[in-house]
Formats: sequence, structure tokens, C-alpha cells
Amino acid sequence: MLEQDCELRIETSNWVGPQEYSVPLIDEVSKDDTPWFSNLLKSKFTPTVCGLLCEDDKCSEPYHFLSVNEFEMWLSELENLIGIPLGRKLAHSAAESEEYRLKNSSEEMPNPFFKKLLKRFEWINENWEIRGLG
Repeated sequence: MLEQDCELRIETSNWVGPQEYSVPLIDEVSKDDTPWFSNLLKSKFTPTVCGLLCEDDKCSEPYHFLSVNEFEMWLSELENLIGIPLGRKLAHSAAESEEYRLKNSSEEMPNPFFKKLLKRFEWINENWEIRGLG
């Protein structure tokens, strides 16, 4: 994609929030890349020969990253093909998969003396944000 084809429009809304300031509305037209996220993925994952990504700490479970639209389209086609809604089954399997990943990860969950729960929530949310879960 050529960069001159992309157009960035910034507008200011008239909405006044609780702190009485205008919120900028950013509308990116046909721009699909996010360099900061690409760099984050490169620092956390290693590509395999077949195009999957493996975590740097353990290269045991490969990941396939795709956009939300692609996943929803794939899931919809699969549900239509087999004639069964898979939403609940998918949610349960995702929870089991994440629990398995956390148990087998070499990356330790923070265990500070003070504010233990808060630090753990922050750690989990950062990991989920990378994987598109949070």
C-alpha cells in the first residue's frame, strides 16, 4: 500500500466531557499497519518457517495471528458448514487454552508483597492485549 493513498483526518468534536475539553476524533482511511504493535510482536514472538509465531520463552505452542474480521468470517463459515453455533464452545476452549498457556509459561506472574492483585491484573491485561483478548 502506498502511503500517499492513506489520508489522516483529525477533527474536534463539540462534546464537552467531564473535564471540559474537546476530544480529537481520528479517522484513518485505508491504513492497516501499526508499527508499534508490529515491533511489540517482533520482540515477543519468533516466526516459524510455516508462517506461525512462537513465543520467545518457549517455542512449544505456535500462534496464528489474524484480524478480527478474518476470524469472524472463518467462524461464521464454519458454523454454517456444521450447522451448530460455536460461541459458547469457543469461549470455554479459549479460557482453557489461556489457562494452559499461563501454567506452562516460563514467564512468572508477579508476586509482590503489596498490591498483589493489582500487579497481577496489570500483568495479565498486558499479555491479553498482545493476543487480542483484552
